[in-house]
Amino acid sequence: MAVVSYLSVMDGVVNSQFAFCVYVIGRALLSHASITKSELRSEVETIVESLIEMSKRWVENDSLTARLLKSLMARRQDFLQSQLQQPVFSFWDDHSQPNLSAEFNICDFFDL
Repeated sequence: MAVVSYLSVMDGVVNSQFAFCVYVIGRALLSHASITKSELRSEVETIVESLIEMSKRWVENDSLTARLLKSLMARRQDFLQSQLQQPVFSFWDDHSQPNLSAEFNICDFFDL
């Protein structure tokens, strides 16, 4: 990944705009996985590790990079938690789940 290559060449503090771009890529990958209900790509871990490396290079603990890292890690954790709550198997894998809206009346179902 280009981020890892750049960090290996670049010594010292990394520009905060670069850190923000890396953060945006991570959020986009998380959003894509969430919307498409697909697995989280391994690149997200690389991005998190890169943000960790960038935040270590800043002297202050509350740098923009550190805040971006905390935010991305929280969103990643939210995604992983939501994945755990989804059933491994569903009778409606073809996305044709029945409509269970508030308009459903049990009496209509049993012809009562």
